Amino acid sequence: MKQQYNTLVRDKIPEIIEKTGRHPEIRILENDEEMKHALINKLSEKARTFAEKQTEDELSDLLSVVDAIVDIYDFEPMHMDYIKMQNNEQKGRYTSRVFLEAVTSDE
Repeated sequence: MKQQYNTLVRDKIPEIIEKTGRHPEIRILENDEEMKHALINKLSEKARTFAEKQTEDELSDLLSVVDAIVDIYDFEPMHMDYIKMQNNEQKGRYTSRVFLEAVTSDE
């Protein structure tokens, strides 16, 4: 029986699948644009998975995808931390549990 996945996986997943006696069909993504697209899809997939199952393991997977995105876009991790710090200072964090329900204008 063949099951389609069509998703980016961690480097060792094909090995792990083979050890179970199954046969993975893989291809290596040819360029950065393909990889970026695959990573954005994986980010959405992992965010949905974490929404369903809030475990440290699932969050760790999500963070690994974010790290891979930082790498493929050639973002500087220390600069990302700086931008995060700036956003926290300018816009605040999520610690106060503020939930915006609506905004009304005078127009």
